[in-house]
Amino acid sequence: MESCNPVYTPVEIGQELRKHDGEAKVDPTYFKSLVGSLRYLTCTRPDILYGVGLISRYMETPSQSHLNAVKGILRYIKVCRSSVVCSAAKGQDTFTPISSILPKSMLPDPHNIELWLKVDGQIRQKGSTSDMIFKIPFLISHISSLFTLLEGDLILTAYAHNVKQFAVLLRTPKGAGPVKIG
Repeated sequence: MESCNPVYTPVEIGQELRKHDGEAKVDPTYFKSLVGSLRYLTCTRPDILYGVGLISRYMETPSQSHLNAVKGILRYIKVCRSSVVCSAAKGQDTFTPISSILPKSMLPDPHNIELWLKVDGQIRQKGSTSDMIFKIPFLISHISSLFTLLEGDLILTAYAHNVKQFAVLLRTPKGAGPVKIG
């Protein structure tokens, strides 16, 4: 990939990946190795988080199109190694489910909040903000230097221990609606 063409977004706009796409299968061990490395990299590169989450769905039986998506992220990383413009990306509305919103007064120490994800009543992920590599004020400062944070914005992050991902709501969202099941 030394002489690859540059890519300026980690995921192609409108890119659709399917589990059974009819394309040739690739070596799952190689694919898992690449995706595992990218998952670890999301700790310091939140701009690739969505793309890495997308390709992580296809770890069992990856195809050529899945590998091409991984290579697209690698090409993006190569271009954006030294570019501040590429070091963060602002997401879209309604892109991820979240739980009830807690007022700031219920969180006396934001650096020690236990977070978890339940699916059908079973805990799938569990973590604490105390495990974060970068503390919340630093994240806010860094992200604010790249683009304007608005009331209601979420900062999605990950931590290195098992690279479990969770969201931290830093501000009460203006006009937040109810959480929709599904």
